[in-house]
Amino acid sequence: MDTTAAMAGAISGAYLGLDAIPRELAVNLNDQGTWKFTELVQLAEQCYGVQCKQT
Repeated sequence: MDTTAAMAGAISGAYLGLDAIPRELAVNLNDQGTWKFTELVQLAEQCYGVQCKQT
């Protein structure tokens, strides 16, 4: 069940974008480890940049 929720959230996030998440909730996003909101946003931007270079 957790995997299904994670995938649904990832797909929704990719489709709607970060602006669709209220800021007060978004800042709580983390990987339950060392990566916090800012690091995850930077990683997503880097991944997007790699994808754009390939197309």
